[in-house]
Amino acid sequence: MINLDKKSGLGKESLIKMEQIDSKHAQEQGEKKQEANENISLGKASRLNNQFSTSIEHYTKALEIATEHEYKQQETEALVGLGHAHRGNNQFQTGIEHYEKALEIAKEHEYREQETEALVGLGDAYRESNQFQKAIEQYEKALKIGKKREFEDQYKETQVLLGLGDAYSGNDQFRTATEQYEKALGITKEYGYKQVETVALIRLGGVCRGNNQFETAIKYYDKALEFTKEYEYKHLETLALVGLGCAYRRNNQFETAIEHYTNAVEIARLHEYKQQETEALVELGDTYRVQNLFQEAIEHYKKALEIAKEHEYKQQETEAFVGLGDAYRMSYQFQMAIEHYEKALQIARPHEYKQRETEALVGLGDTYRVKNQFQTAIEHYKKALKIAKEHGYNQQERQALVWLGHAYRENNQFQMAIKHYEKALEIAKKHEPQDKYQETQVLLGLGDAYDGNNQLHKAIEHYENALGIAKEHEYKQLEAEAFVQLGDAYRENDQFQMAIEHYEKALEIAMRHEYRQQEAEGLIGLGDAYIVNNQFETAVEYYEKGLRIVKKHEDKQQEADVLVQLGDAYRANNKFQAAVEHYNKALQIGKEHGYKRQERRALSGLGEAFRENNQFQTVTERFKEGLDGAKYTQTEKQASEIAEGAGDRNDETTAENTMKEMSKIIDTHNESNQNLQTSNTSDVPQVLNIHCENGNNSDHKHIVNEIVSDETGNSADQLSVMGCSYENE
Repeated sequence: MINLDKKSGLGKESLIKMEQIDSKHAQEQGEKKQEANENISLGKASRLNNQFSTSIEHYTKALEIATEHEYKQQETEALVGLGHAHRGNNQFQTGIEHYEKALEIAKEHEYREQETEALVGLGDAYRESNQFQKAIEQYEKALKIGKKREFEDQYKETQVLLGLGDAYSGNDQFRTATEQYEKALGITKEYGYKQVETVALIRLGGVCRGNNQFETAIKYYDKALEFTKEYEYKHLETLALVGLGCAYRRNNQFETAIEHYTNAVEIARLHEYKQQETEALVELGDTYRVQNLFQEAIEHYKKALEIAKEHEYKQQETEAFVGLGDAYRMSYQFQMAIEHYEKALQIARPHEYKQRETEALVGLGDTYRVKNQFQTAIEHYKKALKIAKEHGYNQQERQALVWLGHAYRENNQFQMAIKHYEKALEIAKKHEPQDKYQETQVLLGLGDAYDGNNQLHKAIEHYENALGIAKEHEYKQLEAEAFVQLGDAYRENDQFQMAIEHYEKALEIAMRHEYRQQEAEGLIGLGDAYIVNNQFETAVEYYEKGLRIVKKHEDKQQEADVLVQLGDAYRANNKFQAAVEHYNKALQIGKEHGYKRQERRALSGLGEAFRENNQFQTVTERFKEGLDGAKYTQTEKQASEIAEGAGDRNDETTAENTMKEMSKIIDTHNESNQNLQTSNTSDVPQVLNIHCENGNNSDHKHIVNEIVSDETGNSADQLSVMGCSYENE
């Protein structure tokens, strides 16, 4: 018989022991859960402080504990946190993987809040890696879940709407983006979420700026700035200031832009917002660069680069390298430009910064194009185009097609240029009306291609279309550019009055809005029109005005071009000394900066000036120098590439033909001297007959006149040579 008392006693002891074990286990479990929660909190704190590596360590520790002890909610939170941390560290693919794992658990256990957060995180990751369509899908799912629950947290709804707006904006769907931002703004006003309202205003400013609605953008940014100052949102204040800087810069109000960027840098430094400081410095670099203030631009890019390297802001480091590449390229330091673009590519490729990769490739293409290495340029543009197509970057795809059009056009492959411009135009027309700005740019490119192909009527048609859009949408800078291009086309078509009218319209807009580039182009165009119309003094006046602007903005290449044009104007007006002075100045700039085309043009002009002024010995030296200068000496390959370029061959051929003509004239001059020493003036008609047979007698009549006058005492107009008569000039 079993002793129940004894058994009962043993049972009590066991129960007590088991309770103690359970209590200890529960305590351990509670401690572990608390440890997991603490690591999640530490991970979040580190992440918000941009200490992403430390953040990842804490989230990983929390994940290990949660997985081991099956704390599903903590596991989900840790995975979402890891997604945020990796995304903040620009490791988008890793971030996406963690969000997807979190989403799977959240769905299984119906953690609706974590499910929404994971979807928003996925949307953010896809958006920041420029996968805009995927981002839109995730945000829409998050929005759908929220609406089913009637959005218990309206704050979360505003975040989803802002993310959705950003995705639509990145996908060039500006109207839809604006709708999302306005919805978010409405909620923030209703519930008094001032901080999120400020963010919404900054976003609206951004979409208006991207849509070239600069005045509206400035209003939104100013309102946001007002809130940031009132509520001391210092971080958002830097963002609003940077946004204002961008809007003013895009509107060519450079000094105002610099003021806002500088204020942003000061606040960022004071509060140690290192990432924002880096971004503001890059923007300052961009602003100085577009004003051709390359040294200042380089200084700011280098400061940004230093901070980015120190804090491992890889994306900003890439941006700084691209900016430096642009600055070196535009200041014609091509090797330095190539090196910096290559460095940008080295970072962009392993980190999958596809947009930055396309920018670096386009920069390399531009560099090789300016160096007349068109095939290499085209290869880089095609690589950029491929990436843009693969990732659905509509804007980059369109831009790559436009640059390919430029490369083919400058290489005189006009049909290929037209083909690529047409493709770019097709993309521009597919999207919302706000893409009219890009459409206008493409139409101008098409006009240039038809112009180069001597299809002036088609060129004018495209310029007129561009002008119509620019006027309708008040794209004043593009309107000025269209007027300049129309002026060029009418001038080439010998419609000088029409050309002058269009240049004057361009000049009026450019001066009113301080578009210095277009102002210079308008003035130079007027100079071109008046010189062709034989109004040399007026031409000189306009060239001098254009030259002053070009000098102020330190555009050395254009300065050399204008100096050559001034030389041409003085030479056409028989002011040979002034012509020679201007050609020599252009030649000096060309040699100093390696502008071979300008160097050749200056040498050719000098040769013509000396020829027309009958300085035969100097002529032969100058033309020989011009021919040698037409061939680049860096490498045989580069020399071959440039020699094959149609533009360079034309310059070379022109110099060669003029050399041949001069050789004939000089040979004849020498022959006439010998004949005159041994015979009488009856031999002179035979000498002159040689020139008549060679043609172009009107071009050389004053030279022949001088030869005859010097040697015989009779001017050419007193002689009739085989039916070839010369008249007094």
